[in-house]
Amino acid sequence: MASISIKTKLTFAIAAIVVSFAAFNVYYMPSRVEKQLTSMSVESLKQTAEIASHAIAATMEANRQTDKEKVWQGIEGIPSFAFCAVYDGTGRRVEATEGCPEWVDELAEKAKNDQVSETTSREGFLIATSPIPLRRRSGEGLLVLCVYTSDIQKVFDANVQFASILGISSLVLGVIGSLYIGSRYTRPLLELNEAAQQVAAGQFEEVHINVRTRDELAVLVKSFQRMTQNLKTNRDEIERQQRLLEFRVQERTRQLMETIWELEDIKANLEELVQERTRDYQKLQQADQMKDEFLANISHELRTPLNAVIGFSGLLMQEEKTSLPDEVQEDLKIIYQNGRNLLDMVETILDLSKMQAGKFELELKKIDPIQILEEVKTVALGLILDRPIKLIYSAPSWTATVEGDSVRLKQILVNLVGNSIKFTVEGEVEITPYIESGNFKVLVRDTGIGMTEEEIQRLFQPFQQVDGSITRRFGGTGLGLTISKRLLELMNGQVSVSSTKGLGTSFTIEIPLVAGST
Repeated sequence: MASISIKTKLTFAIAAIVVSFAAFNVYYMPSRVEKQLTSMSVESLKQTAEIASHAIAATMEANRQTDKEKVWQGIEGIPSFAFCAVYDGTGRRVEATEGCPEWVDELAEKAKNDQVSETTSREGFLIATSPIPLRRRSGEGLLVLCVYTSDIQKVFDANVQFASILGISSLVLGVIGSLYIGSRYTRPLLELNEAAQQVAAGQFEEVHINVRTRDELAVLVKSFQRMTQNLKTNRDEIERQQRLLEFRVQERTRQLMETIWELEDIKANLEELVQERTRDYQKLQQADQMKDEFLANISHELRTPLNAVIGFSGLLMQEEKTSLPDEVQEDLKIIYQNGRNLLDMVETILDLSKMQAGKFELELKKIDPIQILEEVKTVALGLILDRPIKLIYSAPSWTATVEGDSVRLKQILVNLVGNSIKFTVEGEVEITPYIESGNFKVLVRDTGIGMTEEEIQRLFQPFQQVDGSITRRFGGTGLGLTISKRLLELMNGQVSVSSTKGLGTSFTIEIPLVAGST
């Protein structure tokens, strides 16, 4: 659907207003004026006839000639007067002015029968009839008063002429107003519309719009020109930024390509490194397998002579003391003890190897940890002998049941208590069992050499001790705590440690209690 310009709409609106006003003045206004003039004339003539009828009745009753003449003079002085006739109660014409036509008698006879005042028009006359109230005579008379309608027509023609002039004037003024508005408003709006279309098409050249007014249209044009200038500035800035962005994209693309090439080189190096590490890993697996085989073989090879050494030294120690010198007895004790230590070391290394290979198994069952602590106490007293160390342990009055391996749990406790005794030159070692949060816990506290935080971090690593001097001074392989920690984890337990250098160390183990065991 084609759009209609604002100029056309405005022209149609002005034309509709002007045509409506002209039609009102040419057609509706004359008809209305004619009706109003006729109605006013009829009403005025009717009122005049009624007044005149009362005046004539008074003169007829008084029968004074001078009064009658004055009344007739007043009637004849009515504007546009044509003629007048008076009829008595019998309908006979009593008096009449000159020029009274014969048809008036017929009109009077009809009005006499109706006995009402009425007005009618006929042959250029406007006629009014009014009853004359006669008191002394029988019946009522009738007054017929007639005026010319030519004066009414003159007034009507003057109004029609004025309305025509007014309609033509309004038409001329409408055309002039349309041309004025077109010059002042429509043309700038059309130019503004054309400029807006140019801007929409991307043409931001200088916009020239001629505005002769100083109203809102001028403000609109200035605002549009500023907007166009801002759009042009923004477009130039966008183009500049776009060129800069393209340059940066190209630069980043170049850098990205260089990075991709570097990544390709790194990828190739990584693939080569992975292959190399894979080969190393395979070699390590082979070495680990060989280690396991070696440990199994060496443990077997070591166990046989160690068992023989331990067995024969034990047999010799059972001989009567008189059969062997004291020096030999002491040497046999040393041989027996070192053999036992060496066998324990082999067993420990073999256990660690099995754990690392995932082949270590526990015999889990319900056990009484308090009974195991009694056995550990006996071992601890044998380790202390005559050293200035006090062992603190009191068997609790309550009982507990945990699920674990009794041999391995004893091994863990002996290792912790043995370490406390070994690293305490003088002081005390305390063993405290207790129950907390559904777990059976044992605190092993000593007043030994203690450790720093850095030393605690290395405490549970295989073959690690605090430093080399500890190994030389106190001995050991550094595997006891590692194996103890892993054994506890296999029994769903854990071990924690806190220590202060020079003041002592506290180890706490915990194992879940069997439900309903306490």
